[in-house]
Amino acid sequence: MASIFIAGLSFFFIASTYTSYSHPLDSLTPSEISEVAAIIKGSQLGSYQNLTFHYIGLHEPSKQAVLLWLSNSTKKPPSRQAFIVAQANEQTYEIISHTPFIESINQRRLDIKEVDFGVFTVGWFGEKGQGRRMVSILSFYKDGSPNIWVRPIEGITMLVDLDKMSIIEYSDRQVVPVPKAEGTDYRASELKPPFAAQTKPITIIQPDGPSFKIDGQE
Repeated sequence: MASIFIAGLSFFFIASTYTSYSHPLDSLTPSEISEVAAIIKGSQLGSYQNLTFHYIGLHEPSKQAVLLWLSNSTKKPPSRQAFIVAQANEQTYEIISHTPFIESINQRRLDIKEVDFGVFTVGWFGEKGQGRRMVSILSFYKDGSPNIWVRPIEGITMLVDLDKMSIIEYSDRQVVPVPKAEGTDYRASELKPPFAAQTKPITIIQPDGPSFKIDGQE
């Protein structure tokens, strides 16, 4: 069984903030279940053959979060998360949403289905990264452009422990407008005049041969 957490190393997210419940431990409503299923069907996992759902239910918040809300019910209740077990492409997947990321995307009024990710292994992750397999995940926005690298979702960073398959640090520092999609398509079939001038032929030769020798497979 493959475990998938929803935020960077996975494919889908629960896109809305749910308010049609009175207690943080209330079961998912029919509309919430339908939305979860629709999002997964529209993701990469939905492109696999024979996608079936074995379970869609509430991913319960921590006991501490529930007790904190019960002590002051005027506070915002813990964020809703879903836990899903689905089968596709002859594999079974456990899927858990990462609510802080969902809230960050909603705050920017972006379509969460158009979000993509870059995983970066190089960098200093602090003392907490010592002796652990860590990666940093940055998010990007497609929505009209295949060139995600020129459309970063600035301000959001995630630090992931690959052994535990969990997000150990999440940061949303500030909201920055996403660059426009116009003019970012680099594919030759989509380019329009004016084009850069054609280069003239270039010839590079070594009249006396190469400056190195190869001896067998050395």
